[in-house]
Amino acid sequence: MARDDVQTEANVPSVVESVMPALTDPFGWMRGEMDRFWSGILPFGDGFRMAQRLAGMPVPAAEMTETDDAFRLTIEVPGVDPKDVEIEIKDDLLQISGEKRTCRAEGERGNYLSERSYGRFERSVRLPERVDREQIKATAQNGVLTITLPRVSKAGQEGRKIAVETL
Repeated sequence: MARDDVQTEANVPSVVESVMPALTDPFGWMRGEMDRFWSGILPFGDGFRMAQRLAGMPVPAAEMTETDDAFRLTIEVPGVDPKDVEIEIKDDLLQISGEKRTCRAEGERGNYLSERSYGRFERSVRLPERVDREQIKATAQNGVLTITLPRVSKAGQEGRKIAVETL
């Protein structure tokens, strides 16, 4: 076996980083594992987040709270222009996607240090039951996207008896 055919330890991290970036980010990995755990328990869990992390796609952090009248979903999107965000409902999922564009001043040649992420991002959240899909609203302020999911009005939600008909 020729010396050129032997893979050295120095080559291994770069291969791992290019294939599964989450393995080189232990905190990102732990966040993903926690998301996977909670996705099986919570009604608004997001089972896609771990797969997106493994694929290297940024997944913005989210938080959902609830009041008597609505659910409120907040998503961190710092540096993202609200015009570059799309929100749509597909089946029982609220899908949020967008793009954080690079901003480079004229005359800059390259990066001396770069820890910021750019590119497309996606986030899917299962819609809670009894959400009025026609009244969902979204606002963006200071890098935080807030989506308000009003509950269906209580009128018409009371139980009723259903008669059994004979055929």
